[in-house]
Amino acid sequence: MSGALPADGDLGAWLAGLRPGMPEFAATARAAVFLLARHERARETFYADLCEVLLPPGLSVGSVVDLGCGAGNLAFELAERTGAPVTGLDSDPWLVRWGERVARGGTFPFPVRLDAARFGVATMENEPSAESVRFVLGDLHRPPFVEGAFGLACLVNVLDSLPDPAAALEQAAALVRPEGWLLFASPDSWHLSATPRDRWRITAGDWDALFASAGLETVRCADDLEWRLKDTGRLHHLYRVHGRLLRKE
Repeated sequence: MSGALPADGDLGAWLAGLRPGMPEFAATARAAVFLLARHERARETFYADLCEVLLPPGLSVGSVVDLGCGAGNLAFELAERTGAPVTGLDSDPWLVRWGERVARGGTFPFPVRLDAARFGVATMENEPSAESVRFVLGDLHRPPFVEGAFGLACLVNVLDSLPDPAAALEQAAALVRPEGWLLFASPDSWHLSATPRDRWRITAGDWDALFASAGLETVRCADDLEWRLKDTGRLHHLYRVHGRLLRKE
């Protein structure tokens, strides 16, 4: 798990050697979901929809950090829309490496799930974006950035899988400069294995109190956003997502 991704020409053979239960299998399965969503972004429009609904046209943010960025789906969308430099932070090295591969651009192979036990190879083409999007491996509970370094911080579909969502939100808010912005989204379905039930926040009143305690004011709000992710050809995930644009006091 600590080495580089397989070379483009070696990906198929490398994937053929993966078996369920191997750490590389699980990590590649996570990456494959987000890479396929990136590849099919004209159809899987959640990240574009989120920005379209919540970000005012011409919003000036200066710089952006996407916390829990995964393979960079939102980071690339924000770089295209805002023209600002975007830093993606994630604790999963496999996702960070694939995000960097997407950012280099060009035509390259990527893994797709065929079924529960096998991967195949598909081909993706992207415009280079390494100058506008960079990736950092790290823990969003201890982000390696100075306070107030960003005009916009993003916590999109990540709090539902953390043991202490309130602490993560507090860290995100600290990274935003005064009168800066925070883009938030969370599915209504939380991960009980990661987040204790008493720390879930799933009603508007719960979120209002949590954001107020972090010094954040809701500017825009959206419900019933659809986040679709394809795992295999027969397994698709559909989440109902609550989103907000918040302003730091």
